[in-house]
Amino acid sequence: MGALCAFCVAFLSIPAAAESACEDFGEAALHSELQSAELTESSGLTFSRRDPDLLWTHNDSGDGAFLYGFSVDGSSRGKLHLRGVEATDWEDLSYGPCGDDLCLYIGDIGDNRSQRNNVTLWRFPEPQAPGAGEKLSVGAQRLDVVYPEGPRDAEGLAVDPLSGDILLVQKTVDRLFSVYRIPSTMWGETQGWAMAEILTGVALPGGTEALMVTQADIDPSGSELFLGTYGAGFRLDLIRQDGLITDLGSPRK
Repeated sequence: MGALCAFCVAFLSIPAAAESACEDFGEAALHSELQSAELTESSGLTFSRRDPDLLWTHNDSGDGAFLYGFSVDGSSRGKLHLRGVEATDWEDLSYGPCGDDLCLYIGDIGDNRSQRNNVTLWRFPEPQAPGAGEKLSVGAQRLDVVYPEGPRDAEGLAVDPLSGDILLVQKTVDRLFSVYRIPSTMWGETQGWAMAEILTGVALPGGTEALMVTQADIDPSGSELFLGTYGAGFRLDLIRQDGLITDLGSPRK
């Protein structure tokens, strides 16, 4: 889903120079406006790790397989085209390790009617932005994901900066929703698909503003998971065993 820029800023993966989770947040404020007519409904959003003045985003469903680069001031830095990739319902974008490299991860995970037999993740090493008015074509690795209980709608994707595991967060009007984990090792499986593991169930505190998670991210230190809904933001501690995320702490605003 497209989100207001002033709201998105609170859930961006901030540059890797940050070594610990934030303790407090100030009031959200509009920083800049995206200066690209092709961006009609910015959805996923992440900072580059190679260029501190670069962010990547993509449109919600209806666009092709494109990522758009822009500077912190909102000016365009060109776009990436993913060769041979379909964009059924792209919902979120994240950044994380992929072997010895750093990759952009795209979640084609939207399923409003809960009828897709599988959803798809894409990843590829981050290239340099091609520049305003320019386009760069890149290849991407594909991983199809199946949920253990059948089709699920999701809009939140977060990559663990320590392990490369992926968390997918269910979007539902139910008070209790599921968080799934896809181990990073599944990218190397020859079958090309992964069964999502149920990590835990979560219920966010509050009223209707705590329903329907639309975005997710993990801070660069790997300490906290941030979730955004249509009306609020929440943070949850990541509980680890042997370096892997095994559970989540209680949510707090």
